Amino acid sequence: MLTSALAVEMMAAIQAYFDSNSTYVDIMSLDVVWTGMFEPNLVPLNSRIPASRLAQYHPTVISAAYVRDKLVALPDKVDFGVLYSRSDILAKYGYTKPPETWDEMEKMMATILPEETKIRPELMGFIGQIKPYEGLTCNIMEWLVSEGAGPIVDPMGALPAFGKGPLVDKMRNVATRMRRWMKRGYIGPASIGSAEFDSSLMFAAGRSLFHRNWPFVTAIMADANVNWTWTMSRLPGAIPGMTAGALGGAVWGVSKYSSNVDAAVQVLQFLSSTEFQKARAVAFGNPPSITSLYTDPDVRAVLQYPDLFLSITPAPRPAGISGPNYDDVSGAIYSNWFDALIGVKPVDEALDTMHRSIARIVGIDILGAPTNVVFGDPLAVTMVALTLAGLAGTVIIALHLVALRNRAEIKKAAPIFMHVALVGIAITYTSVFVYVELPTRATCALQPIILSVGFTVTMGTMLLKNFRIWKIMNNPYSKRIRLPNRTLFIWLGGLLGVDALLFVLWMAIDPPVPTDVKLASSRYTACLSSSSGFQSAMVGLLYAYKTALLLASLWVALQTRRAGKGFSESKTIGFGVYNVALISIIAVPLSYMDGLTQAYQFGVRSIAILLATSTLELTYFLPKLWAEYRAPSTKPTREARGDNNNPAAGPAASFQAGAAALFSPVAGTPLGGSPLAITKSTGLIAAPGGGGGNAHVVHGSTHDSVSASTAAAAAAGFISRDLGFAREGILSFRAAPSRLRLQLAPWKPARAILLPGLGIWVFHHLQPPSTSDSTTIALDSIYEISMRNDASALLESASPASSGNGPDGQSVIGVRSNESTSVAVGARFMVRAAGEVFEVMAVSANEASTWVAAVSAARRAANSEGCGMGSTEVALPATGKARSASKAGLAPGGARTAKVKQTKSATHDD
Repeated sequence: MLTSALAVEMMAAIQAYFDSNSTYVDIMSLDVVWTGMFEPNLVPLNSRIPASRLAQYHPTVISAAYVRDKLVALPDKVDFGVLYSRSDILAKYGYTKPPETWDEMEKMMATILPEETKIRPELMGFIGQIKPYEGLTCNIMEWLVSEGAGPIVDPMGALPAFGKGPLVDKMRNVATRMRRWMKRGYIGPASIGSAEFDSSLMFAAGRSLFHRNWPFVTAIMADANVNWTWTMSRLPGAIPGMTAGALGGAVWGVSKYSSNVDAAVQVLQFLSSTEFQKARAVAFGNPPSITSLYTDPDVRAVLQYPDLFLSITPAPRPAGISGPNYDDVSGAIYSNWFDALIGVKPVDEALDTMHRSIARIVGIDILGAPTNVVFGDPLAVTMVALTLAGLAGTVIIALHLVALRNRAEIKKAAPIFMHVALVGIAITYTSVFVYVELPTRATCALQPIILSVGFTVTMGTMLLKNFRIWKIMNNPYSKRIRLPNRTLFIWLGGLLGVDALLFVLWMAIDPPVPTDVKLASSRYTACLSSSSGFQSAMVGLLYAYKTALLLASLWVALQTRRAGKGFSESKTIGFGVYNVALISIIAVPLSYMDGLTQAYQFGVRSIAILLATSTLELTYFLPKLWAEYRAPSTKPTREARGDNNNPAAGPAASFQAGAAALFSPVAGTPLGGSPLAITKSTGLIAAPGGGGGNAHVVHGSTHDSVSASTAAAAAAGFISRDLGFAREGILSFRAAPSRLRLQLAPWKPARAILLPGLGIWVFHHLQPPSTSDSTTIALDSIYEISMRNDASALLESASPASSGNGPDGQSVIGVRSNESTSVAVGARFMVRAAGEVFEVMAVSANEASTWVAAVSAARRAANSEGCGMGSTEVALPATGKARSASKAGLAPGGARTAKVKQTKSATHDD
């Protein structure tokens, strides 16, 4: 066995000789681990040596002559790692033979050392070559093969013990055992850093119970002339008989610079022949490399331990597979194991670092095939089956909508938009398919496009349908809201146009392509742009856009959550949007976590898509279909022709519950008023006495609920009355601490009563569930009241409802029904009080101006009796002039608090 220093010198000399291209030497004797390093300088022998000659060698022995699949040498002689034991000490404690397993050796040391160290304090349990050099690699290979955990690098160039699996556990057990022996002192500190020769001298000096080395130690023991008995045996294993010894020795190789290669090959065959190896074994005692010679009587008579050598399983080092990089590979093995043994690194970290270093040096792909989910995987089969079921359900729902297209509720829900939503859902479903199998350039483009377009179509449709409902509800005095399907489709096209713009930019500048992504222990193929920054920017823009679309859908859903019975679909739309938002918040981050497996990411993404789309179908479409199949077939009425064609839709949706309370016996009669009658046949409100009298709150023995048309008529015809000591009327208002927050506040229909004598303005709420609530504003806390800037424009379109004569000569207040009319809205004015901002809506611009003038006058009167005042500009668009009104000693940001109260009462009586 060459010492480390001598081996380095010899390798340098051989390399220098080969570098000179000299023809002087034809055949070289090389160490068994040098074949890979010098392979470029050796003659390939695959076609020159018959297979019958190669068959006479042990498979592991001949493997040392190969570099990958190229035969570059033939075995010369062999050497094996063996175990030396203090048989005298073992016998003292009742052990008659060396240990056959590593566990047995550990038990022997645990039994013997505590007692023997009392006599010999320097005695250690085991000495090997525990030093970061090639000798430690030999020890490691023996430990691993005898445990069934080796080799580290197999002949096919793989790392079988990397990652997870039984080989990993076995390798970890080996390293953990040796580390444990170090901590317990079985491997003594004196043995750390010792090589073959140093450690053999320590054993010859009687300082170790067991010793691992090569057979040359027998000569050292003879020279030392020790006075105690020892035994050479094979190394232990995980179980008896499962032994291994590192393969040492030499091989013959032919220099490719030889001037006569054919003759050199013939000499090589002679040197490796059975006849020559036998003669040398008999003459010099060299262990032959041909297995059959160990049973030859002449050889057995000379060799000391022929049966021992024959029973040892050779443990090869990864020289051939490492090629010229073997020194670096061996360094990665012994340096990381040494760190683990002495405790510098945790065992798992050291083994992982070793494998990754070897893979980098040799060029081994340790990550294996991409872990993308393919169609044959059980997970893919399950998700694809669920997707096909979802698509089938979507088609079934579409067919049922076609069959029920003439039903009133279906027409009311705008069937064309329902079908568009189903198209979006179907597109979203199909996005599951493009995430199965390894991506191509086509699927890399389709992955974001299909999912994004499906999301936009689905959520955009839900947003626009709910927006139309919100638009109606947001205007309690509208005569009609007309947002035709064509307009909504244009808006939906605009939403898709944003998608198109983003994707055109992405695909034109730096499109995503299949890219190999390597993780710590696996790899997958992902669709990535060449610039990670650009990829992140595009993905960020897409998610920002989808988030904005989702937030807009959530906001509109929130605004329409209290829509009247005629707009119940707003609740189902809102519920579906809430679920999509919740699922997206959970699933999107999980689907981008590289620490999770590809199967997990695919499963999370697919489940999120299936759950979101299916929930939307179940909550929005199925209840509508179920209700239609249970209900009798009826023709659609005018009021059921859709939320864009129903003239009563706006006021009915926002005032239905409040107006019902007005028309019930509990509501009572307004101040100074007389009751109105409800003409059930026409759904209109009739005022007794004919001729343009003011409309009043109706009471009497009528229904507990009022139709949409009736509620609309009540809202449209209820003009305020000046009662001398008070003014009363129906208004709608919303309030918030600031103008910005005012835009998010809900509208509340109210019975407004201005009481100048008391200095207050009371809004008695009419919308359930707050019909027992009222809001009171102290007039002296108002410091600004003004018409909205758009009020003058509204004067032309916000004309009062048409009127005529109804049954019995009664004056009838009706609602316009001409479907071609444009949007008509009530006029609004702003009121600023200390700490609160109000927006108030009246039935018309004239009515709003009347209220502004009345409140301003009452406020001046209230302030004339109080403290000093400033002035407030009140803009009245009816006259186009600004009127001066008294102003209390209070300005925005002043110290006084707002005199705004929220009160509750048990009844509606004033």
